[in-house]
Amino acid sequence: MNNTRAQLPQIEVPANYQLQNLINSAYNPSYFHVQNTYLQAYFRRYLFNKVVSIFKFDIPKTWDRDYLQFCLFALGYVGVFKTGEYGVVPQAGTISGYDLYYRPKKFLCINPYLREHYYDLTIGKDCVLVKLTSDYFGVLDLINYYADQMALSAETWGINLFTARVAYMAIASNKAAAEALKKAYDEMAGGNPFVVIDKELMREDGSRPWEWFAQDLRSNYIGSDILADMRQIETKFDEDIGLKNSNTDKKERLITAEVEANDDSTLAKSDVWLDNLRDGFEEVKDIFGIDIKVRRRYNEKKSAAVNNDALPPRSDSI
Repeated sequence: MNNTRAQLPQIEVPANYQLQNLINSAYNPSYFHVQNTYLQAYFRRYLFNKVVSIFKFDIPKTWDRDYLQFCLFALGYVGVFKTGEYGVVPQAGTISGYDLYYRPKKFLCINPYLREHYYDLTIGKDCVLVKLTSDYFGVLDLINYYADQMALSAETWGINLFTARVAYMAIASNKAAAEALKKAYDEMAGGNPFVVIDKELMREDGSRPWEWFAQDLRSNYIGSDILADMRQIETKFDEDIGLKNSNTDKKERLITAEVEANDDSTLAKSDVWLDNLRDGFEEVKDIFGIDIKVRRRYNEKKSAAVNNDALPPRSDSI
């Protein structure tokens, strides 16, 4: 099979943007995105920490919790096998081969801290493949999608805040008037409550040698709407990863059935993740005798009780 990247022309430095776009468009679709920016990276990190928080793992003390969570949520799976020097450990690796049901058959791990090579581990015999999702992918695509939306909203909010500060624009008829306006604005922006200009700047008839253009800040400010949209985006992300909410944006009173219906939608995806993790850890216990538990960090019964207590009892009487 030919390698697509190998057929691409080599970039020689310096490269102009046309050549870079030609190379990138071969394997990156031309859609609007804000990736590779610090703002998007901020929200990506924020959302990743949030999705990691939904489950709590009871693991051996010799295992690294952060490494295990990164493998599961970012890579989508982790291989658990027995080593000569460290015992049974979870490791990132590569899957290969297909069994009867087109599931991966082999696991390959390369780690410089392991003296032995684990290139051909049979899944279900030599190692256990613990997966988060049914397709062996992590949730970085989900995180990147919402991080893009939140980064765009935050950038728009910042731009709107900045433009809302500019309330006036002036046109001066001469250089002296322009410099006087600049100096007066600097003093006002610096907090001076009383600014005096030279009378000589005025025309002979007493008129001003400049014209003001006032901006309606209230009609141009949409910062509150943008912040509300950001909360909606994060709420939708919470629903996707299994964090309960009660549709707080809804104006009228919620009924119990509406909250429960929202809970079903919220937990649908995370329930599948939890089942996959429990199946994998159960297999780890069967093969290696290590008991690993995973549960939701937030107690479901307690959350349901809080939601129900927050709602007034329904009455069919008027």
